[in-house]
Amino acid sequence: MNTNEISVYAIPGLQPIDLNTILKKTASAFGVTVEAMRSKTRKRNVVFARHAYCYFSRTRTKETFSTIGSYIVRDHATALFSVRVAKNLIETKHKEFLPYFKQLENALL
Repeated sequence: MNTNEISVYAIPGLQPIDLNTILKKTASAFGVTVEAMRSKTRKRNVVFARHAYCYFSRTRTKETFSTIGSYIVRDHATALFSVRVAKNLIETKHKEFLPYFKQLENALL
């Protein structure tokens, strides 16, 4: 799928949402730019934003890991790893990640 195309899937009980919207709202919630999320930077806040983007993209859409990764110029393995890291950060209640994650979660409702 071309990153300029918009794909919208309805998840029962939630509003349909596309990857571009998730990407923009994630960048806003974490205080980074979309360009930074697509860049090679390894700054913590940008990495956390990428993890959250991958997590919500996977849980709120029916997109493949390849498609999710392509929106942030990453491959499917990186997207899969990001979802696993995000789940771990949520389960361990990471003090830096969780406030931004909750803010994004509310913005995506």
